[in-house]
Amino acid sequence: ETDVFTFDYTGGPMFFDAQVGSSTTFDWMLSGPGGSTPFNQAFSDRGPMAFEIRGEYQLTVKGHNGGTGAYQFQILELYLIGFGQVVDDSLAPDTVRNWGLVVPADQPLFIDFQSLSEGELTIQLLAPDGSQLLTDTSTTADGLDNGVLTLTDPGLYILRVTGDGSSMPDYQFQLLDAPPTPPDVEVMNIGDLVDGSIENIGSIDEWKFTATADQSIF
Repeated sequence: ETDVFTFDYTGGPMFFDAQVGSSTTFDWMLSGPGGSTPFNQAFSDRGPMAFEIRGEYQLTVKGHNGGTGAYQFQILELYLIGFGQVVDDSLAPDTVRNWGLVVPADQPLFIDFQSLSEGELTIQLLAPDGSQLLTDTSTTADGLDNGVLTLTDPGLYILRVTGDGSSMPDYQFQLLDAPPTPPDVEVMNIGDLVDGSIENIGSIDEWKFTATADQSIF
């Protein structure tokens, strides 16, 4: 048996999210205008991807070698954002939002969640090949911060934000460019009172002091 789903593509990156169903049981194929076939593969996530031609597309799902059973998928719209842009959004229960960022190779990234209220969020960061780089769930903004990441491959990355099943969370975040900086090295003496400050994300302060052999310090 073959199921065919038709939709109109109006532009922008899309994410094809295979949620229920095995990649060994089902295959799916996307066909577009003019006989194009953007993908034809086992039933697994595909994207992000955008198409040059707008119009009617057909998504075909069929059993692999006679496979049968239930499956579930979503075609998700992707919202492109840039470094420094403040995202302020709210989600209905069980809603998924996909935020995309295009980067060069070896791009440092800090995902700075600044506020979260009225519920729980789950975040996932997906690489250009669809692999998952991180996942986290929290009811607080600080609980979703994961430090500075290095995005090794160039291309389009997706930050997927998912609400829980009962609440409507409001959240705010920024994607920040956080290039590594050399440590700020200072000299101190044992007993000195140190009053320091970390000025930028990813900055490091190093304090050096002299001690003698077998000296105990606290």
